[in-house]
Amino acid sequence: MPPPRSIQRARIHPLGDTALLAELGSRLDTALNTRAIGLAAALRKRRDVRQAVAGYSSVTVHFDPDQATHESLGAATLRRREGVGGAEHVGPPDLVPAL
Repeated sequence: MPPPRSIQRARIHPLGDTALLAELGSRLDTALNTRAIGLAAALRKRRDVRQAVAGYSSVTVHFDPDQATHESLGAATLRRREGVGGAEHVGPPDLVPAL
């Protein structure tokens, strides 16, 4: 049974060597969009983030590979998102963080 709409799981996808995509949900919802905008704003304050761009229900994060990895930034993104619902890391097996 899928999680209720109010607690959809976030998913992290690697985008090349220096970016990742955080999908926060798939519904059309202004609260979800507000969370995406807030997450992007919070991530922009990090030194290892070059750019964080909010979409309607996702955030694309470009990072400095000398300061961060997909794993470290994905984990930080999920921690910021944790209060809103669960999270799931998606990607090649070698990029899935051990919890």
